Amino acid sequence: MNRRLLAAAALALIVLPVTGAAAHDYLISNDPAADSTVTAPIGSVTLTFNAPVLDLSGDGTGTLITVTGPDSDSRHFETACVTVSGSTISAPVSLGNGGRYTVTYQAVSSDGHTVSDSYAFAYQPPAGGTAERR
Repeated sequence: MNRRLLAAAALALIVLPVTGAAAHDYLISNDPAADSTVTAPIGSVTLTFNAPVLDLSGDGTGTLITVTGPDSDSRHFETACVTVSGSTISAPVSLGNGGRYTVTYQAVSSDGHTVSDSYAFAYQPPAGGTAERR
């Protein structure tokens, strides 16, 4: 290879700005909010990301939202499958007794990688009110 061409290529690599690897998409809002206390029945859990979520299956089955608690980590309160709409995913829920609930989610980021995490919120139904029922 020509030495001048090799030197020019090396110089270009040194001078060109270095860009970091693209970061995965991330959660920008959630309803109910993390660490909040909900005092009225809710109909769904909604999570919004900074970019569209990929719905690889076309029917939301590749995306997960679970809502567990307050008496057991194994009791689920989501009542139907997840819906994917652009950068938002949601699942209908029917909460039980008051207490701490955990939302766990998994979605496919716009770069094709899976993003997942969990957060908690508290449900405190009004005094004299009844818990939601499925």
